[in-house]
Amino acid sequence: MNTTPEKNLFYTNNTHEYLYSNHADILQDNYIYFPLEVDTEFTQNNLIDDVDGKFKSTTLTVQYRAIALETGTIFAHSENQSPRHPVCKHDVTLLDYLEQQGYEVSMSKEINLPADTAIIEFHLYAFFAVAELLRIFQGEYREDITRLITNPTSSQIEQGRRLRTSTTFGGKYYNWVEPSNWCLTINGRKFRVRISIKDTCAVQGTVGYAGFASNSGVELKYKDNFTNAEKAHMDIMYNQRTEDFDNYALGDLHNHTILIKNMEKMETIYNTLGLSKHFTPPRLTIGSTVSKLLEAAIINLFEGTSETKDIISTYCSDGCADTLKRITNRTACLNAKVDGGRCRNNKPTTTYLMVRYVILIYPVAMARDYALNYIL
Repeated sequence: MNTTPEKNLFYTNNTHEYLYSNHADILQDNYIYFPLEVDTEFTQNNLIDDVDGKFKSTTLTVQYRAIALETGTIFAHSENQSPRHPVCKHDVTLLDYLEQQGYEVSMSKEINLPADTAIIEFHLYAFFAVAELLRIFQGEYREDITRLITNPTSSQIEQGRRLRTSTTFGGKYYNWVEPSNWCLTINGRKFRVRISIKDTCAVQGTVGYAGFASNSGVELKYKDNFTNAEKAHMDIMYNQRTEDFDNYALGDLHNHTILIKNMEKMETIYNTLGLSKHFTPPRLTIGSTVSKLLEAAIINLFEGTSETKDIISTYCSDGCADTLKRITNRTACLNAKVDGGRCRNNKPTTTYLMVRYVILIYPVAMARDYALNYIL
């Protein structure tokens, strides 16, 4: 096996959720980031599972692309009965990709790893990551990931507006999970493993992947290779329309590229509004992104700096959702439904009767319009 990869895929600095610098030395650096795109293709079977009575699905392929590389790689999943790509042989399919890139790798469970063991943090980029997560792990490693979902503790994986990984330790919040006792060996060196999911499905609100790309100025040449009817039979497309399938599968590995283009668009907005010195890269949800934009406008108005957060609390705390929601003796509490540029009331024109109070339609509609004005 070639153990001298042509291009360095790892980084030592992660200055924002999705910004990286300084390539890492896999044999020397003690904290390494490995950002890569992940996607899967699967098909729904007509067979019923004996355990839960639901239709089974078969995972056909797993595709990866390190953000440092231009093109991705397709692997056939172990469930694929007629593979024409290299078949995944590791329960953690990330290892198949590392092997394909020229590294010698293995995964094991080791209790009591030394505290000074190096750490590798995988950053997994996907659109609607919940559809991919449990397809890229198998066996006991899949069970470990499942426990982080079903039995959350200080570390957990949860689905909100997007799929999130989180760990709370020492009173601090981190956006990764560290599955217990995972030990990854790369070219003879052992690493503890952390996983951070970068789900892009809420970056621009409710738009789909194609809209996310188009709005950001990225062309997806092969997104329309299949009709919805054909997508329901991807097992047939896999072997009958091989080129169309491969182009379609690899076309979903551009989330990080789109994030960078989206950031450039947002920077133009900041510049147009005269807020360039307060620019913050967009977050992974539209509400947080708009909230940061409004924060920048307020700081700029009072001639502060990006570090003077006290301006926000001094001038704006009385109007924030946390304060307004406590004013329950007046309709002011309804404005708490607007925070971060979106309306949290999912039925903004509905009136309803409480035991002692009638909530009128007018203030609720005002809150809705208030939110829309933020967005527009």
